[in-house]
Amino acid sequence: MMAWASDAIIRFVCIDRHSSSPGDHTVNVWTLDLDHRQWKDHKGFPCLWKEILRQAGFMDAEARDVVARYPVLIPGGALCLLLSNMPGKPGYICGFDMGNKSLLWSGTS
Repeated sequence: MMAWASDAIIRFVCIDRHSSSPGDHTVNVWTLDLDHRQWKDHKGFPCLWKEILRQAGFMDAEARDVVARYPVLIPGGALCLLLSNMPGKPGYICGFDMGNKSLLWSGTS
């Protein structure tokens, strides 16, 4: 579970790794509104990790079952991580906007 905080909110992202297939791991996002002291679920969550990976168009279909490593939430709430476990291929460092499940940026490691 990763967390990020600003003046008025705390956001949590959880990648549940109970499935044996990385693409079938479940991702959930919650925000704690400190002013109202209420948890809010994000629309579209929980979802499968492979739904978010579909945004990474640079990855071929066989590589989409990779494990997310070293996940970190950065200011603004983007999820940054390393996608690895692809034999013979470089790993990818990616940033995802968890609000709309879109790829913000990527590069090879």
